[in-house]
Amino acid sequence: MKRSKRMQPAVRVAQEREQAAARRFGEAQRILQENERRLAELFTYREEYRAMAAGPEGGTVSVFQFQQTRRFLDSLDHAIAQQERAIGGLREQSEQQRRAWLTARGKVKALENVVARCLAEEENEALRREQKEIDEWAQRDRK
Repeated sequence: MKRSKRMQPAVRVAQEREQAAARRFGEAQRILQENERRLAELFTYREEYRAMAAGPEGGTVSVFQFQQTRRFLDSLDHAIAQQERAIGGLREQSEQQRRAWLTARGKVKALENVVARCLAEEENEALRREQKEIDEWAQRDRK
C-alpha cells in the first residue's frame, strides 16, 4: 500500500478533531455574544430606569421612593459587574477554544502537506519506472 494511502486515516482523524474544535470555538463565540447582548440590555435597562425614576423635572420624591430606587439601581450595578466578570471569563474561554482550533487546523494542514509530498514522490517514482521501461524496450528493439 502506498504511503499516501496509509496516511489517509491519520488525515481523517485530524480533520475530525479540527471540525470538533471549530464547533467548540463557534459555541464559545455564540455564548460570549449572547452574554455581551445581555450586558448591553442591563446597561439600557439601568439608564431607562434612572430616567423613569427621576420623574418630571422639579418633581419631588419621597425618601422611601428614593431609597427603593437607590437599592434597585445598586442591584442593577451589581448585576452589571457580575455580567462583566462573566464576560471576561467567557472571552478567555473563547480565546482558548480559538487557539485549540488553530492548532488542530495547523496539524491538518501539515498532514495534508505530507500527503501531497508523498503523492508527488509516488508520481515521480511511477514516471521514473515508466521511463525505465521505455528505455528497456528501446534497448531491446535496437538489438
